[in-house]
Amino acid sequence: KERAILNFVAKNQETLSEYDYVFFDLSPNVGIVGMSVLLACTDLILINQYGNNDSLEMINNFLDEYQAESNLLGLGMPNVAILTNFYTNKKNSANNMYNEFEQYFTHLKPYILNNKLHESITIRNTNLYKVSVADYTRETKCNQNAMKQMQAIIDELKEREVL
Repeated sequence: KERAILNFVAKNQETLSEYDYVFFDLSPNVGIVGMSVLLACTDLILINQYGNNDSLEMINNFLDEYQAESNLLGLGMPNVAILTNFYTNKKNSANNMYNEFEQYFTHLKPYILNNKLHESITIRNTNLYKVSVADYTRETKCNQNAMKQMQAIIDELKEREVL
């Protein structure tokens, strides 16, 4: 069962090679199908919610479980990047605790992208209207900061060879 998607990918290399990227957007609760999808991936971009201690802990636990499953099946570890979203410079107790909590996960630091997705109305609206950041900023002629952030994130992912 764990190899269902992996086998699909292996059998469909010709079709899949027509694409630059294939993205799978999975829920945080990874079951057997989700793990099968993840084991077929060559790169993982994990989303870390700034100010949420559980987010880092879940990523840490997930990577431990992924490594164990990968080893069991004789697969290697993919390239991993952790994108921090909802980032804000605001000082509050949740963010202060998160910054302290982050220090306990020093082994995750190499995976955490330097560029972060800042909390913004533009980003929230792109999700609400189901459009890309590029389309939203172009159509509404709003502040271009969100698009600049997305481009910086994409550039860093390419630099790290995750994209």
